[in-house]
Amino acid sequence: MNRMTKIKPQSEPQSEPQSQMLATEIQKQFLGHNTQERSEQSDLRVVLYSHDTMGMGHMRRNMLIASTIKQQFPNASVLTLAGAKEACDFARSAGVDCLTLPSFHKNSDGTYTSRSLGIPSRDVLDLRRQTILAAMKSYQPNLFIADKLPAGAGGELLPSLDWLSNHTSCRCVLGLRDILDSPEKVIADWRSSHSFAIIRKYFQSIWIYGDRKVYDSVSEYEFPSDVAARVRFTGYLDTRSRLQSKPACKSSNEPPFVLCTVGGGQDGEVLPLNFVEAMRASARPSKLLTGPNMPASTRLQIHASAKSVPGLDVIEFVSEGDYLVKNASHVVSMGGYNTLAAILSYQKPALIVPRVSPRQEQAIRANRLAELGYVQTIHPDELSSEAIVDWLDGPSSPPPWSDNSVDMQGLHRVCEAIHADFPKSEFCNSGVEV
Repeated sequence: MNRMTKIKPQSEPQSEPQSQMLATEIQKQFLGHNTQERSEQSDLRVVLYSHDTMGMGHMRRNMLIASTIKQQFPNASVLTLAGAKEACDFARSAGVDCLTLPSFHKNSDGTYTSRSLGIPSRDVLDLRRQTILAAMKSYQPNLFIADKLPAGAGGELLPSLDWLSNHTSCRCVLGLRDILDSPEKVIADWRSSHSFAIIRKYFQSIWIYGDRKVYDSVSEYEFPSDVAARVRFTGYLDTRSRLQSKPACKSSNEPPFVLCTVGGGQDGEVLPLNFVEAMRASARPSKLLTGPNMPASTRLQIHASAKSVPGLDVIEFVSEGDYLVKNASHVVSMGGYNTLAAILSYQKPALIVPRVSPRQEQAIRANRLAELGYVQTIHPDELSSEAIVDWLDGPSSPPPWSDNSVDMQGLHRVCEAIHADFPKSEFCNSGVEV
């Protein structure tokens, strides 16, 4: 005889106070005795934001800064908000954690679509906006550093900036790479996005991670005088001290190799294919770092071609890309900020093939550094495997490394600025030694 299951009548939903009591009880069971209140004088809470709609340069730069802050401020806790899941794959110091946002993909026409989720772009933006705001309210940082975009991607930072301004004493900093784009494009973009008005309202400081002698962003982009007064040129970010603190990165017994890197790989097709053929002709030990965002069809083509090239190692992703630059004899790369900063840090001979569209940033940087004698550059339309071989085999005058004409003190000055804003007695137990 089958027994009928008796269906109990649905109970009334719990009232809000009952739900809160239940949540509190579950929290106590989960946290145990780790429920102490936050001491306002005992910790420095930092948030670094990067939108990461194309490539990995923004998140790499923020991860470098995060590790340095933690090294110099042992009591600090650093949270990075990143717009791509790859941010969690980078090496991180203890005390540094990462919250990744649903990703956008930047299309060739400048519009944005969801990278992974099958939902409208507007819904992705709203999800990111609400996630950032919830993180700010819960974490309550003392210091917020936004990379490149004052309002964030699609204005996603504005609710959080408004909340921080009205409810906390958080200091907000806008971090900018040395070069954003051509002056005409940046001036027009910043005017249409009301960037200067947003900076005036929410940001106390602007850190430009570059050398004014290489490129004067304040002058080129026509910063108003009151905004220019908030600018500090930090110098380029030198990675050497950070890698020296990592035992696995201190030495290498492998023979010198030629390194080719194309950043995230989203638009790096011409360079790696020519590099493979150049290595076939030159028979040098070599490594090709394709990046995790390279289209699958391009990656398959590269791997198929590279199989028959002795001594060529094709790598998709490494958590410490600067370690490869450190151990390379020569570098062939695109002209992104982080790769050029690593080349300058380790004083490597470099051939730069910059991206020239849709932004001029890489071309301007490469050409300026070439004018100063630090790198050689070639336009993508003129690139060939023969040109790469000729550069490797040809005579070259040594770059003027001994002149120390490029300022590489960026990480040191970032920590100096934090020391000035947050007294030493509150948050750190050592001086600035980056």
